[in-house]
Amino acid sequence: MDTYRNLASRLGADYLLLVGGTADTLEDTGALTAMDLSIVGMFVLPTHTMRGEIKAVAMVIDVHDGTPMSIQTAEMDGQTLATAVQVDSERVKLIEKLRDQAAVKIAKDLCK
Repeated sequence: MDTYRNLASRLGADYLLLVGGTADTLEDTGALTAMDLSIVGMFVLPTHTMRGEIKAVAMVIDVHDGTPMSIQTAEMDGQTLATAVQVDSERVKLIEKLRDQAAVKIAKDLCK
């Protein structure tokens, strides 16, 4: 932490923003999963439900003395449907969407 504070101080900053979080996903298959064996099922029928959850935290620290000035948190969740072929790309899209929503919430809360 001191390394980051020293770097921020040398750059002329008064505050340091630290951000972290976790992303979790859960995939569930529906009754039509057997259709994944066919071309129509793999590409057309959304047989996979994905749920995602993001937990994020941001802390603003005074560079000069290390005092925490503000701590904000955000939790976002959502779900999407995907075909067997789209599972990986839809998982990434879901997490990116939730991550962006959490970042916007934290930014708004920090600006209050």
